[in-house]
Amino acid sequence: MVKNREYSDISLSFEKNPLTGDVKKVENDLSIKQSVKVLLLTHFNERPFQEGKGSKINSLLFDLKTVDAERSLKSEIRDVLFNFEPRVNVFDIKVKSNPDDNYLKIEIFFTILNSLEENQVDIALTRIR
Repeated sequence: MVKNREYSDISLSFEKNPLTGDVKKVENDLSIKQSVKVLLLTHFNERPFQEGKGSKINSLLFDLKTVDAERSLKSEIRDVLFNFEPRVNVFDIKVKSNPDDNYLKIEIFFTILNSLEENQVDIALTRIR
């Protein structure tokens, strides 16, 4: 019998658990979805003692009008998740951009390690002028 591993992390809302008074936890797929989103929105050298961890998707917002922008963005997302989030297997990434409004919507579809359930994380990025 294969036992699925359980994952947990603190909630980024920092809400208090009414029973224990500690910070609430997010578990399993919610924990991994939160981790994927935070990892992709983290800039390089933003985390102390983890200089190489992060992505450059925010800097790719300035290249939205180039021909290879979508391919570069998908490649960056795949590389970051492959290197820093081994619990996920990415099978599709969809990018919807509106360069005139400086808006980008990214949909990442993946399965969690040892699971067949499909999960999705949506990230919306806007560039401020």
